[in-house]
Amino acid sequence: MSAPSLPIAAVAERLRSVPGLMAREDEPMSRHTAWRVGGPAALWVVVETEEALLEAVGIIREANERVVPVDGQHLWVGDGGVDGVWLRLGACAEGVQRDGLRLDVGAQTPVAALASYARREGLIGLEGTINTSGTVAELLRREEPPPTLVGVRVLRGGRLAEVTPDKLKEDHVIVRARFVLDPAQALKGGRNPKRGPGLPGRLFLDPKKNHSAAEMMSELGLRGVRLRGARLGGFEPNTLINLGGAKENDLKVLIGMVKDRAKSHLGVDLNPELKPLGRSRRSDG
Repeated sequence: MSAPSLPIAAVAERLRSVPGLMAREDEPMSRHTAWRVGGPAALWVVVETEEALLEAVGIIREANERVVPVDGQHLWVGDGGVDGVWLRLGACAEGVQRDGLRLDVGAQTPVAALASYARREGLIGLEGTINTSGTVAELLRREEPPPTLVGVRVLRGGRLAEVTPDKLKEDHVIVRARFVLDPAQALKGGRNPKRGPGLPGRLFLDPKKNHSAAEMMSELGLRGVRLRGARLGGFEPNTLINLGGAKENDLKVLIGMVKDRAKSHLGVDLNPELKPLGRSRRSDG
């Protein structure tokens, strides 16, 4: 029989005694999502060192609370908030360290910054990600990882371990990633990435190879369409902009409108990139 859960306030108090860590109760998730919507997280924790990470996870698990790793800002959080302990890594998961052709990269490093670094250093193998948004951890979660990825440092079962890319699981806290790149003999002109701009807040997955959701939305005349405080991008329609004060329901209605128009006019089912997390409010008040 498992021990009863501690109140979140008691868990937060224990965590605050750990060096290299910050813990806040009822943290508005609108501060940490690309679309700037989302109610409070029961407990928001930012960890700066690996030692603090191990100690914090031990405390959280002793309290029978769920650890939710936060890889970046590509989150959809309901206005009613979310339960559990939301864990984000700080300094221990940032930056790029090079040893010859090997790169040790923090999971919170922006993918575009990593690709630019590799190009600047004369290394090849990450050109296809140069216009990709989000962090390295988000890339490993939602995309086919680059073939140059050889290992991922994760928190697994209360300890830090390195796993191969195919062994990465959804509940792993990703700390760092290792890549082995090739030296560039010559980078003539600019490489043209196959992917689009990959702006933060991308709404829909591309339904077909070489036929992007953004192209379809542009064809449907959806550039810049606005609903209250939410608007589709004018240059890149497959992204959503919170103009200030947009609520979760505004986003849902706008997404539903795009899906309906794509289905009725093009016969295409567009699938949102993000799945809603947490609770929705019955009314926007």
